[in-house]
Amino acid sequence: MRLPHTPGPAKRSVQYLRYRTGSMRSVHTFRREAVQKITLVVPDSLGDIAINSAITRAIRLRGGPSEITLLTDRKYASAVAFNPDYDAVALLDGYTDKPPWALTYQDQLAAAKALTPTMDAVVLCQPGAWCDALWSRYHSLDIQYRLSGTPPALRRLPRLTVPAGAAEAVRPIRQRAVGRTAFIAPGAFTLKFGATGERFFTELAARLAGAGWQVFWNGGAAPPTGGGPGSVVAVGHLPLAQVVALASSCERAVCARSGLADVITFCTPELPQYVLYPRTRYPYSRRAVRECYSLRAMGGVNVCESENSLDTDADLSAELAAVGQWLESPRQHTEPTA
Repeated sequence: MRLPHTPGPAKRSVQYLRYRTGSMRSVHTFRREAVQKITLVVPDSLGDIAINSAITRAIRLRGGPSEITLLTDRKYASAVAFNPDYDAVALLDGYTDKPPWALTYQDQLAAAKALTPTMDAVVLCQPGAWCDALWSRYHSLDIQYRLSGTPPALRRLPRLTVPAGAAEAVRPIRQRAVGRTAFIAPGAFTLKFGATGERFFTELAARLAGAGWQVFWNGGAAPPTGGGPGSVVAVGHLPLAQVVALASSCERAVCARSGLADVITFCTPELPQYVLYPRTRYPYSRRAVRECYSLRAMGGVNVCESENSLDTDADLSAELAAVGQWLESPRQHTEPTA
């Protein structure tokens, strides 16, 4: 695993030292007497925006009149609707020629000052380009707690809400599905699988359709099913809110670990969801990526997490057998925690 922003070992060490000594601060307050307008900077991650709901919850719990603005890239603007704590969104469009994942510490701070000039405070919530070493030490939720200075007493799990109207919009699609329903999301931007990764999801969809399941496929075109009483319907063209509403209404969901899995989990933490991680470690670290991004650690009470790089046919067979057992297991009616 190597991310676009991952620096070499020497630069990582220097970045972490600067963060630990305070020469790079994640919280900047410009009007200490009355912090009312707060900008939260998450340049390039649907998952980190979803996790950021834990920080907005803490801000609201503190009380006082706070106006919260998310600063992010346009492709994540639709994620704002899931978090009612956001009052506004500021977009990076046209501000810089750099891709959002490449924004350095100075870039992010300068963007916040330029695009939200009336803010009283800014919190840099995504340290990938300026202190990537944090991910090799802490869970992604813990990173945001630390970067925002959220005290233990105010720490809550991330929670999101399916935007109004999304469930109604997908009702016609949902009503055509008769019998058991499953949602499959094969795509992931950051974490990649091996040679049999794509086959795992397409063969799973075909098997479910053959067994009579109605499968919603989060992709541009549904894979062939080979016949059977069930069906596979492609829904990847739908807006994010409708995709999440559809997934949340299904009996089961199977997802590659991605930002979409975060959004689904935080909207419907009780949904039985099988989430697959590649068996790899974070760059320059001994930490498995599952330890960095675990959804169960963020309140996914019915999430079953599996690690498999899907490099070989044997890996494929083993994972299909594992997910098959999970699909037939009794649903756990576990209540989500706070």
